[in-house]
Amino acid sequence: MRILKHIPANAIQIRYIHPYYDREYDEEDNIVSEYIANEEQCTDVMRDMVWKVNDYNTPLYYRRRTRSLAQDDLVNYSDKIWRQNMHQETWNSEQMCSVRVKRFGRRIIFTKDEAWAYARWKKYRDKLTTSDRIRRDKNQRLFKYREDATKKLKYKEKLLKDARLTIADLEDMFGTFNESDPQSVTDWAMRGTAMRGTLERIENERDE
Repeated sequence: MRILKHIPANAIQIRYIHPYYDREYDEEDNIVSEYIANEEQCTDVMRDMVWKVNDYNTPLYYRRRTRSLAQDDLVNYSDKIWRQNMHQETWNSEQMCSVRVKRFGRRIIFTKDEAWAYARWKKYRDKLTTSDRIRRDKNQRLFKYREDATKKLKYKEKLLKDARLTIADLEDMFGTFNESDPQSVTDWAMRGTAMRGTLERIENERDE
């Protein structure tokens, strides 16, 4: 068969015994509990196959009744192995599992592939490291932006405070205002217009 050429020559086939679930009901036919009726006979794939392949480096495989069931097993055990590895911070951890799951037809094959497992784990850890660095840099830029914005606001408020001059201050700057003196009136009008424009500009910048 063409499928058999994909199976390693030293692979051992294991008879797969599906677990059968039984339920306990109360007097009103409500489910109280559910348990495996053939727990001692059924195949515990993680214990009886995955970890044995990881420890002894001997490929194992079994066959399911349909392709659909085999595909479900492929997804299920691949996910379990990955979840086992993704939480490990170091590759040398004893909890690391270097088993790769493949499906050929109705057959599920477990082989040890440490290079593939390490590459996948390393890519995930690098992604986490990059995400953490981006998050830290983003927070640092945000804090710096807030600090700069606060300084800018305080500076504008200081300008406004300094710009709120009294009549006495203005007279010290522009000279005493004299209504009967045309030159005094002209000077005050020109300087007042310039200062009003400055105040309006500062107010507009403050609102931005």
